[in-house]
Amino acid sequence: MLKRLEQLSVIIGIFFIALSLILGFGYLITEALHAQVNLYAAGFFFVFGAFMLWVRSGEES
Repeated sequence: MLKRLEQLSVIIGIFFIALSLILGFGYLITEALHAQVNLYAAGFFFVFGAFMLWVRSGEES
């Protein structure tokens, strides 16, 4: 697990997934973040983060 965290694609994937969750929950919870662009960005960031994690896991197989 520690070796996996040393890879940049894993760190980038975790960062973008966390960012997408913050934007998504912020869109639903607060009025300040309730803009359509935040919802679109959250979706894009989640897909990109999942892709970065998937690309790295595909190389290990």
